[in-house]
Amino acid sequence: EFLFFGLNPVSPPHCSVGSLNPEGVMGPITSLWHNALEGATFMHDFCVTEHFTILFEGSMNIRPLRMLRGDHPLKYDASQVARFGLMRRGGALGTAAKTDRDTGVEAEDPKDITWCDCGAAEMVYHFVNAWEDDVRGDIVVVGVREDGFFHGALAANGTREWIQSTLVEGKAVPRMHEWRIDPTTGTVTSERWLSDHLIEVPRINDAFTGIKNRFAYAGRVHTPSLADDAQLKFDAVIKFDIGTGQTWVYEHGRGRYGMEAQFVPRSSVPTASASGLERGEAAAV
Repeated sequence: EFLFFGLNPVSPPHCSVGSLNPEGVMGPITSLWHNALEGATFMHDFCVTEHFTILFEGSMNIRPLRMLRGDHPLKYDASQVARFGLMRRGGALGTAAKTDRDTGVEAEDPKDITWCDCGAAEMVYHFVNAWEDDVRGDIVVVGVREDGFFHGALAANGTREWIQSTLVEGKAVPRMHEWRIDPTTGTVTSERWLSDHLIEVPRINDAFTGIKNRFAYAGRVHTPSLADDAQLKFDAVIKFDIGTGQTWVYEHGRGRYGMEAQFVPRSSVPTASASGLERGEAAAV
């Protein structure tokens, strides 16, 4: 099944969610509406688990009326609390099954989204993965939380000074982060940072999408290039063990920089294995 969402920042519906089934048949589109005059929340990525599509409305919003004051319509809004939206997979999302595969209970209408507030202003451009914890009963989401860092780094004026001070402060910089969500109460029950490495463009073995994975890969931000030249460069690939917190750093070499890494699974292990091993190589150009 292929799940997708689309963002239209200009006119409603501002967000549309849909799917293609394995036969290539498009399911109905679920539309999310915002106030057209007020504007929309900027959305860049989402997650899926076995039973849920997980949307993320961060603290970046688009307010067209700002242009009347000469401001950019896209801003990081520290007063806007970030939130996750849980949509039960099935029904209007175009899946063939209308019932929960485990319980046989009729699935909820996916248009009934459960919104779960994070309790603070946050921003995520790229998620690592999400899965359902069979032991605790909650949903685990892992992503690169950056809280407006890249928007501030692209400012027209005072960019280098802002980047340098933010790097020293170390609060809004992009790092791997974990959220736990209780789907029964619709609450974010816990959050924690998983690493102090400044990273972006995370990747995993795609065979583990929506189920628990152990390893993740990401590009390490070359902070001197960012601070001195306001350029985003990656000088290494970092391998993360999400369970233990251990990391391995593979540097590209002096004066060399890479782009987003891709995970290439070994042909002998093309899918997720029962042992949880994710065998393969991360390739970067």
